[in-house]
Amino acid sequence: MKKTGAVLEVLKSCPVKYSYYRRPGQTLVAPHGIRRLYSTCRTAPCGTFKHLGKAQFCTLSGTNCCVRQPHNSAIPKDNRRFFSAAKSGKYFLNGGTSCTGRYVGYSHFSTTSGTEDRTVVIIGGGISGLTAAYYLTKVKNLPFDKIVLYESSDRLGGWINSLQLDDGTIFEQGPRTIRSPTATPAARATIELVESLGLVDDVIAVTSKEPAAKNRYIYVDGKLHALPNSLFKTLSKQSPFSKSLAHYVFKEMSIPAKSTSSDESVYDFFSRRFGAEVTNYAIGALCRGIYAADTKLLSMKACFPSLLEAENKYGSVIKGILGSLTEKTKPQNVDSAGDILGPNGESRMLQRAKNERWSVWSLQEGLSQLPVALASELKRDHRVDVQLNTCCKEVNFRGSKAIVQTEKGCVEADYIFSSIYAKTLSQLLTGVSKLNSLLHSIQAVTVAVVNLEYSDLEFKVEGFGHLVPPDQPSNVIGVIYDSCSFPDRVVGNRTVFTCMLGGTWFKEQFGDPDKVDPDYLTSLAISALQEQLGITQPPCRTYIGIQKDCIPLYRVGHTEVVHEIFQQCKEASLPLSLLGSSYKGVGVPDCIFNAKQEVIRIVKKINSN
Repeated sequence: MKKTGAVLEVLKSCPVKYSYYRRPGQTLVAPHGIRRLYSTCRTAPCGTFKHLGKAQFCTLSGTNCCVRQPHNSAIPKDNRRFFSAAKSGKYFLNGGTSCTGRYVGYSHFSTTSGTEDRTVVIIGGGISGLTAAYYLTKVKNLPFDKIVLYESSDRLGGWINSLQLDDGTIFEQGPRTIRSPTATPAARATIELVESLGLVDDVIAVTSKEPAAKNRYIYVDGKLHALPNSLFKTLSKQSPFSKSLAHYVFKEMSIPAKSTSSDESVYDFFSRRFGAEVTNYAIGALCRGIYAADTKLLSMKACFPSLLEAENKYGSVIKGILGSLTEKTKPQNVDSAGDILGPNGESRMLQRAKNERWSVWSLQEGLSQLPVALASELKRDHRVDVQLNTCCKEVNFRGSKAIVQTEKGCVEADYIFSSIYAKTLSQLLTGVSKLNSLLHSIQAVTVAVVNLEYSDLEFKVEGFGHLVPPDQPSNVIGVIYDSCSFPDRVVGNRTVFTCMLGGTWFKEQFGDPDKVDPDYLTSLAISALQEQLGITQPPCRTYIGIQKDCIPLYRVGHTEVVHEIFQQCKEASLPLSLLGSSYKGVGVPDCIFNAKQEVIRIVKKINSN
């Protein structure tokens, strides 16, 4: 062993692949995946290392950790070693007196991958985190050696949760369908992901000709009312509207645009342009179905940016929609995705969706088949380490690095992708009080999802389901007719419904989500189906999940808050990207698209440096 005074040297004679030593007092980085710790005295012959096989972690005064050699009476006192370690995850070799009062000499540290490994950490194993991890594995020149994904629960997929029962029945506890891939770039990115995972044969689509696509209902004044689904029907008056929808459409084109482009509530925007009836019955019900929220709280800029842009550009929403049909679609800027991920072939599924005129689609075994396939792909990549039941406790930023503390230890990360709820993240970050305050300001709503299965039920209403406008005296947000949407999933003579309750009204109607009786909520759902759909027989099987803080609430001013959050990260040069539904879209396609784009952007940025 050379005593040259160099800070770091490789110990050639060490029996492990990567071994390093540093002088006492020098920082020794502890990367993820510690396997062995060695120690030796300055005067020891080369190659004589004491393997601290029983080294252990303990806490000093609740603030620091240390790694120490157990007090083994078989080891002479002079040869015992003591290593103090800061909570940041960097091990500091004690250069003063050790627990034995002896001077600690040269020491070295060994891992399976070496201290120079670059690690990217993903916090959260929902669809955003899984998508980010997946596309990181597809990068041609990945600037990281290891991808570590932490998930606090015992399963992956986040709010996507398909429960497949023993007899094949599927209960969806979260999202169940995806919009046609022809609808938006995000929807296209989602079907492209499905193709790349080899799930093409498992896709089941609802075409525009099917009842589940054509028939949408609202429940008003104790009755189901079909929404107009053709141009002809918009010309005639349909209950509960006092005039034809065509009347509201033509009237909207004559209403002057707002003088400023400032944000406003969804309720104020649609009331101003279409009137109270359209806003209450159609838009109010729609927003309950998508956001489980009151239109008077929701941000127009965040929830319907294209309609706001249409008014600003054309002076009218309808004129804007008509104008967009005649404009040539500009190619999407995907940050040179081909240079980062490699070229994509033409999507066969996209062409099929166009030809068959898909409305929505799902997967044969439920939407959870998507995160399951992602997890399976990640498992095949030796660079990926997925850790379930691992809750992150703290994230500290140290220069260009980040120290992630979990229940099981800590890891030094070169970069972090966080896909968890913004308010939860605000409780982890340290030293960034202004950023935490902004993250904490993003609220979310709680929804109770009740699945109900009936046997030998004569149910003749064909459609996707019905929504209940907020001004109606009902605890129910809406009901989905699962068996009508996907009849191929029907098992025997069973009929399945899903009932949603709560949203922004949850605490007002039911109290604390942690204390509410699930059986009480289930009874409300059963009563709602009896009252609204005339189903008098009891269900043969039910399941309830109370999804706490499942949908972020995009309040008026949300886009400004998100802009400031991203600006704070940029100004502080934090090695952190923010993914998930808290920021730029609550839908599954939004989460997938944003995760993919952010991976491309960050990899390109790091590689260019």
